[in-house]
Amino acid sequence: MVLLRYLVLMEYLVLSALAQGIRIAAPANGMIVSAESELTVEVQKLNSIASSIEVAIVIGFLNCGFPAPSPSPMDEVGAVLFNGPYHPTLHNGVGYQNFTVVIPEFALPGSAQLSVVHFNLIGVASLV
Repeated sequence: MVLLRYLVLMEYLVLSALAQGIRIAAPANGMIVSAESELTVEVQKLNSIASSIEVAIVIGFLNCGFPAPSPSPMDEVGAVLFNGPYHPTLHNGVGYQNFTVVIPEFALPGSAQLSVVHFNLIGVASLV
């Protein structure tokens, strides 16, 4: 019976974590960019039933090796293009924030990966 309680708790925690997601809404997959060019990254906050306080995000860039695929963004972020606060604002029912980043000078021709790491406090309410 105790094991069942832990399993239910773990399932709740996993579902809560999955519900606190973000996604890269722009640029579109397959967009062509060049080294040292500016790029606007739109990071959307997905809808959630739990309260959360946004803390920070990290936006990374990683050249993809050929013919090997890129590692999962969960395994490697790559070169950090942005590291700082994340304060999405609501527009037409969607919370998002735009970031202007510069593609590194060492970017190689071919495929690359843009990734975002998200830090937030789940299940808390802001006192401010």
